[in-house]
Amino acid sequence: MPVFILGGIYSGFFTATESAAMAVVYALVVEFFIHREFKLHQLYEAFIETAEMLGLLFLILITATSLNKYMTFEGIPQMMVDYLSTFINSKTTFIIFVNILLLIVGCFMDVMSAILVLAPILTPMSIHYGMDPVHFGIMMIVNLEIGYITPPIGINLFVASGIFKEPLGAVVKSVIPYIGIMIIGLLIISFVPEISLMFAK
Repeated sequence: MPVFILGGIYSGFFTATESAAMAVVYALVVEFFIHREFKLHQLYEAFIETAEMLGLLFLILITATSLNKYMTFEGIPQMMVDYLSTFINSKTTFIIFVNILLLIVGCFMDVMSAILVLAPILTPMSIHYGMDPVHFGIMMIVNLEIGYITPPIGINLFVASGIFKEPLGAVVKSVIPYIGIMIIGLLIISFVPEISLMFAK
């Protein structure tokens, strides 16, 4: 399945969003015609289970979207950036504080919303402090991806809790070591730009 999905995306046969639907089709074909272990009544049960999980996710997405709109309406991201710019005096300081800012924002906003709100503001600042736009973009994405597994609005935490029928608190505790590993990776990406730019030129 990974080969099928990634091959379809990189070949341009379907988009990253469409790959989710293609993955479902692929899984059904494999289970019905190759393994022959999946029965029609199990498909109905899978639909019900998926609907229950999505119902939980929709509540989280509604909350996240409402919070995003409120923050945008109140100009909170702009206020944060304006405050940040008053005491930044070097590239290193900029990287440290932007990482902190994005980690905090990632806890409350989804990736697309955060990019739409903050990228137009932070990218010119990063160029001003001598960062390559590709390097800054990768650093920003890694920051915001960490937000998917950090409370209070870590969407992947709720997905895992729903799928594995585990309390949210237990899931949060279990991902702490992985958050630490991801932060170490983030620091390496942030301060060793050659890693991001290796194939960019």
